[in-house]
Amino acid sequence: MTQTLLPGPKVYFGLFGGVRAWRNQRPLELGPPQRRALLGILLAADGRLVTIAGLIDLIWGERPSASATNLVHRHVGALRRTFEPELPHRAEGRWLVRSGSGYEVRVDAVSCDLRRFRLLAERAAQPGTSPATVADLLLQALELASGAPGEGLTFPLAQATPFRVVERERVGAAMAAADAALRCGRERQVTPHLMALSARHPLDEPLHARLIDCLAAGGERAGALAVYEDVRRRLNTELGIEPGHELGDARRRVVARSPAAGRPTTLAVTVPAQLPPAPAVFLGRERELAAADAYLARFAAAADGSLAADGSLAADGSAEGGKHAAGHRICAITGVAGIGKTALALHWAHRIAGKFPDGQFYIDLWGDDGEGAAPAQVLRGFLTALGMRPTAGADQESLAAAFHQAVRGRKLLFVLDGARGSVQVRAVLPADPGCLVIATSRHCLTGLIAHEGAQPIPLETTLSPVPV
Repeated sequence: MTQTLLPGPKVYFGLFGGVRAWRNQRPLELGPPQRRALLGILLAADGRLVTIAGLIDLIWGERPSASATNLVHRHVGALRRTFEPELPHRAEGRWLVRSGSGYEVRVDAVSCDLRRFRLLAERAAQPGTSPATVADLLLQALELASGAPGEGLTFPLAQATPFRVVERERVGAAMAAADAALRCGRERQVTPHLMALSARHPLDEPLHARLIDCLAAGGERAGALAVYEDVRRRLNTELGIEPGHELGDARRRVVARSPAAGRPTTLAVTVPAQLPPAPAVFLGRERELAAADAYLARFAAAADGSLAADGSLAADGSAEGGKHAAGHRICAITGVAGIGKTALALHWAHRIAGKFPDGQFYIDLWGDDGEGAAPAQVLRGFLTALGMRPTAGADQESLAAAFHQAVRGRKLLFVLDGARGSVQVRAVLPADPGCLVIATSRHCLTGLIAHEGAQPIPLETTLSPVPV
C-alpha cells in the first residue's frame, strides 16, 4: 500500500528500529542523544501532549539538570530547524508544536511509521474482515515495525511507558497476524516476525505459542517442539514455573499433527499468495517502473495475439521486443547490494498481482551457505504450494518435469529474489507463457538476457529510497 507524502517538505519520521527522520529522502542528523530522545518520546506519544515536566522526567530521570527546561526548548528549536531549514527563528513550524504546558508532534500515516502501523492494525481489526485481508494488513504493519520502538535509546528511557505501550502493540499485531495466517495457510510469512519478537520476549507464552503453531503448520515439527522446550526451560530456570495452558495446548497440537506422508498426492490448498508486504513508502524509480510496465504490456499483447511477426506491437508499432513471446517471461532487476532491488520488485509485483489470479510466489534464492538455494528445494516448495506433494527421493529433473506440468495453463507470478546467477534462475523457470518471473540479482544475469529474452532493468545509484 503506497501513498504520497504530505504536501510541502517531505519529512518522514521513524520510531521503529531507532528514532530517525528523513527530509526529501535524505537522512537527517538529529543531534545529541537527549535531542533524539526528546523526538522519540513525542513520536511515541503519537499526537498527544507531553508536558515539559514529563519530558524532563523521562530524559533526565531523578537528577535533572538545573537548566533542563531551557535545554528542552533549545532541543525543540534545533529539531524544528532540522526539519524545516528555512524556518524563521522562534517560529513554530509544522511538525513540533507548543501546546499548553508542553509539546506534541503532528504527523499522519504517510509521515510517521508508528501512525501508519496503527492505521493498518485498526483496519485489520474491523469486523467482518477476511483472514487473508487481516494477514495482508498486519504483515504490512509488522514490516514497518521490524525493529523495537526507540531502539538505541539508553536505559531506562527505552523501557519507559510510551515505548513499552508501542512494543506491546507490536507483539499484539504479530499474534493477531499469526491467528489470521493460520486460518488462510500463510503461516510461513508470519513466522520470521514471530521469531524476531520471541527472541526479544523470551518469556512471553502467548507469543511463543503462536510461533509453535506456525512452525508446525509450516511443516517444521522439530523446530516447533524445540521452541517449546526452550521456553519451558527458561520459565523453570528464571521464574520457577511450568508452562501455562496456551503453551501446553500448542505442544499438544504439534504432537497430534501427523508427519508428512510419502507418496505424491494432491492437497487442498488456497491460491498461493506468498509475496511479502510491499514497501510502505516507495518513491522514485519511475523510469524502471515504466520499463517494467512496457514489458508487461508486450507480454499481454503477445498473449492476445496482437504482436507482429517481428515482435513489435502490431496495433501501432510503438513498442519493440517480444521475440521470446512464446517462451519465458522474465524481468531481471539488477544492481549492487542495498540499492533497492527487492523493494522495486515487491512494489511492482503487488501492483500487477491482480493480473496473475492463479497465484503469486516469492523465494529468496541467496541462501546462507554461499551456494544459494538448491533448485530441487525451490521446486519442491513451488510444487507443495501448488497442491502437490512430491516424493521424498525425487531428483531435480523429475521435480522440474512435475513443476512444468503443474503450471501449465496457469497465470502465475514468481519473484525470485537474490539470485546468484543465471543458472540458478534457469533451473526453476516455469515453462508456461502465462507466467511472469521477476528476478533480482547483484549480477547482470547476462545468460537470461541473451538466451531467455529477459528484460534487463538495471538500477543506478542516483536514487536513495526513503527507508521505512
